Amino acid sequence: MDGHANRKTMMEKLERSLVPYELFEAIGLKNDKQPVSGDIVINGNTYHYDIAYDYQCIGHDVYDAVLSVKQLDDKWHNLLMGYNKFKVVMDHHRVKTIYSDHEDFFRQVIDMFECDDYGALYANRSAYINNLLARYILLRLLEAYRPELQLLATVKSDEGENVNVLAADSNRNELFMYAFSKREALELAKHHDGICKNLTIVYFFNQDFEKDGNTIGYDSGCTHVASARSFMLSMPMGAIEKRIVEKRMLTLVSLLYNDHLDWHFERIERVAINPPLYGKSIKEQKKTLKAAKGKSSKNTKKIKNNVHQGMPWYQRIPRTLLEDALNVISDQPKKLMDIFHFLCAANMVNAYVNQCKQHGLFGQKQVMRMYQAKQQIFKCLLQLAEDRNPNVRIAVSRLPAVLVNIRIEKHDYQISFRGMTKEMLDSFCKTGISQKGCFEGYYLQPIATALYMYSYMLKWKDLKK
Repeated sequence: MDGHANRKTMMEKLERSLVPYELFEAIGLKNDKQPVSGDIVINGNTYHYDIAYDYQCIGHDVYDAVLSVKQLDDKWHNLLMGYNKFKVVMDHHRVKTIYSDHEDFFRQVIDMFECDDYGALYANRSAYINNLLARYILLRLLEAYRPELQLLATVKSDEGENVNVLAADSNRNELFMYAFSKREALELAKHHDGICKNLTIVYFFNQDFEKDGNTIGYDSGCTHVASARSFMLSMPMGAIEKRIVEKRMLTLVSLLYNDHLDWHFERIERVAINPPLYGKSIKEQKKTLKAAKGKSSKNTKKIKNNVHQGMPWYQRIPRTLLEDALNVISDQPKKLMDIFHFLCAANMVNAYVNQCKQHGLFGQKQVMRMYQAKQQIFKCLLQLAEDRNPNVRIAVSRLPAVLVNIRIEKHDYQISFRGMTKEMLDSFCKTGISQKGCFEGYYLQPIATALYMYSYMLKWKDLKK
């Protein structure tokens, strides 16, 4: 019971430590109950903020803050996490605390990592996820092999400065600090040299991570800088466990900084460009897929409300990816890569709707939200048809359904969309597009997650050119 309580406290402290305080400090909050909005530039990136007083809170002055990225010139220094709503609690004219208004996002990121769902992490990558997962790995190592240490502590320097550390012993003679990059670790080492008898600064990111081994970048006798890998190898764990942790460290760094990313891209690409063929017609494919699902469900213990039970990775739709897809379909695409990304997002929304229908998991709010999402998809498709966008070929079939054909990376895709209103169907027909469209491809909803990840990676590669 005590261990569970300590773990919860550590996780809560970790979540709070990753709030983008740098953004709020740059904004300069005032407790005057007046709404304020504007833009702020940090490290070349431009952020927009909207802050309003919450009159429903009693006993404290609380503000609702919504932050968003307006212009991202350096994506690796994006200070915002996947969600961007915060509660700011003021004590007179001083900020008392700031916390995320999305309670479950932190837990979802940890779950994605624990389940090796790197595609979802890649799609939601940000400075927040970089630091969260790096700290999480190190804290779990310290929790398991140095249980006597106090995690996420605050100590005072000789100058009276409050210093946040990863871990500390009871006498504050031994401290551990964290930096994501080696350069940052060296700067911390020089600044805090002599703060205690034994200070170790552990860093994660180095260009040559695999060869980083046991190298020491700074050693003054009482202050040491070491890579996360060498730190991990110093722990008294078994060979197999060391290999697993090492793989996770390498994967995290590779994934977020695009070093050695090919293995993951190839895994997704294999599914995206070679979708399984379940039959010649869409009806036959759906029937075969339904039978396959029924067979697998008999061999799998059912878990209430678990839509993903028994599904392969490319069919599971994490909530974070779904939320991301819903944001993507809200914008009208024009360029080829943006259109493909939009179509894959729309395909995943459709797949999610069908999964929830099959399992009867829709609440009333969810029904309304998904209905609005479907209407938004048709609205964007109609605009593409009216613009005669040369990047896609759109037709209407007898079902009725809107069929969209697109060629990307020398591969042809056809994605179909059903469920439009009669008024929307009439609007499509008035554009002059063919009304004799035929299904001629693969049923792509079963690989919706892989396809969406694939479009994300292609879009990102395209941005780097």
